[in-house]
Amino acid sequence: GRDSERLPTNTLLVIFSDHVLLKLPTDAELRTIFNLSCKGLGVVTKISSMGSNRGLSRFVEFDSVEAAANALQNSYGYLDPGTRIEYRYSFC
Repeated sequence: GRDSERLPTNTLLVIFSDHVLLKLPTDAELRTIFNLSCKGLGVVTKISSMGSNRGLSRFVEFDSVEAAANALQNSYGYLDPGTRIEYRYSFC
């Protein structure tokens, strides 16, 4: 299937659970969290909002795929446990 052709990108999709809505992190807070989560391998270059049927979401874009991968592994301790983080995949 197409899933086998998905490649990680330099952008993470952050999906907040409904119970977090009253205390959603600001874009500035997200930038700080994800810059720390990169562990020096890169920086956040852009944060954009998206409303979706999967709850309130943000796209967090990094300056490299490696920075995004590191942030994905290291960011869970900084965010509400109900928050989901995954790659925004590109299809080739």
